[in-house]
Amino acid sequence: MQAGELCLIRPRRDTHALRMQRGPLTLFNVAFPGAILNDLCRRYPALHEIWRPVKPQPTVLRLTEAELQWLDGAAGELRRAPQDRMLLDCFLMGLINSFRQSQADPWRACPPWLQEAARAMRQPENMTGGIPAFFKHCRRSPAHVARMLKKHTGMTPSYVVNQARLEHAAACLQDAGAKIQTVALDCGFNSLSYFYRVFRRRYGLTPRRYRRQHATLPAQMGLA
Repeated sequence: MQAGELCLIRPRRDTHALRMQRGPLTLFNVAFPGAILNDLCRRYPALHEIWRPVKPQPTVLRLTEAELQWLDGAAGELRRAPQDRMLLDCFLMGLINSFRQSQADPWRACPPWLQEAARAMRQPENMTGGIPAFFKHCRRSPAHVARMLKKHTGMTPSYVVNQARLEHAAACLQDAGAKIQTVALDCGFNSLSYFYRVFRRRYGLTPRRYRRQHATLPAQMGLA
């Protein structure tokens, strides 16, 4: 774990230990009966994905500065107050809201220059430039970019570039007349077989099947 990370450790599944390094360390550890989380999951089924009971690794969230400040105050309130179910529920729902925001915007904790570079890579004219174009927009050394990207998002530069390309490809394939090979080349994929492989990994469908399911058909017989 790194500074600013929040980890949901599951009972009877995750074994964990801390390796200490030099420097100050503040650790918040909030433990509660698993039945309480099960009750919340029954009320809010979407929480099952956040808790991820069947996946090998526990869920980890990188908190923003504002979320760290909230966590500091909320954990302190829990520590000082007598055991109270309503107070615990409010605390857990606050954490869950942070997880949902993280899933909606994985870039929210990144420095502005990294967010701007990621947005630039979503522009079609930058996609063919690949990873070198991403580094150019970052205006930082490749090693520093990779390090900061891993710290704040857990992603690699190649993952960022490929995701931008695949999202654009999926949008282009909604045009029923778009040729798959042309879409792949326009998005920066020089190998059609590689494009098929990563597209299917991302969307669970081949580009051809995705186009069949999502393409917008032209108007026929005067009907849109």
